[in-house]
Amino acid sequence: IPCTKFCCFRLLEDINRQEVKERIQRACERLQVSRLPLVQFFWSNYDAKRYVDVALYLTELKDQGYIQEIGATNFDLPRLKELHKADVPLVSHQVQLSCLDRRPVQSGMSDWCKDNQV
Repeated sequence: IPCTKFCCFRLLEDINRQEVKERIQRACERLQVSRLPLVQFFWSNYDAKRYVDVALYLTELKDQGYIQEIGATNFDLPRLKELHKADVPLVSHQVQLSCLDRRPVQSGMSDWCKDNQV
């Protein structure tokens, strides 16, 4: 199953709906699919507050048939809740978890994800 990440590292204040659509369309072309089964969304800097807007652009592309499902990657719990409150239909959340790094469990994130079907 071809899946991809949608990572935002630079020019975070400038990313717009058109750029998101073009990047998703390029991913479809590269993977030779008409629709991406899963797009995992990553945002690198919470000081740039546009992550909800960009997640909603991905939601629009889901509604248009370019994306089947949207997931998150390495969001903290407060930001994950913001996405959920904005009605971003997250189905998964990829996090760093190990014997040494148990933050997703200790923060209550794993329980919240379970309770909210993420």
